[in-house]
Amino acid sequence: MSYKKIILIETLISAVINGVISAAITLAMFSSLSVVPIVEVIKDSIPQTFFVSFFSVAIPTFIIRARLKSGRVLPVAHRPNRWPQATILRAIVIALLLTLLLATVHFLAFSPMRELTVGFTSLLAFKVVYGLLLSAFVTPWALWLALSEYQAKSAV
Repeated sequence: MSYKKIILIETLISAVINGVISAAITLAMFSSLSVVPIVEVIKDSIPQTFFVSFFSVAIPTFIIRARLKSGRVLPVAHRPNRWPQATILRAIVIALLLTLLLATVHFLAFSPMRELTVGFTSLLAFKVVYGLLLSAFVTPWALWLALSEYQAKSAV
């Protein structure tokens, strides 16, 4: 299977799962409200961004590393990088950086409207699309990073 196909399939799976989880959490937190204050949308962007980013790095990295180790997938040309090698630490660092960046974007974009509210259905659609798009952005990057850092252990 080609790298592009592997990355496409894994990205689609990751995006759908993150979209479903985003919907479930939005339903659990806000379904009792017909309208949601924009301030709550801003605040809720922080944990959503962190967890979608975290899982969009961690799970695909674990999967591709297992495939590389078993030989089911061959690595691309090795490229050293400065990201942490430990999967969980890498996922945390990337999730924190993206959360800082995207929470700031949410704050700047929605603060002028902070006195307004949004209907629950619109909020649900926004959160699902946001989770899908964030995962679709992060997952392929994490997969390429894992594919390019792998070096088979030489027999000693």
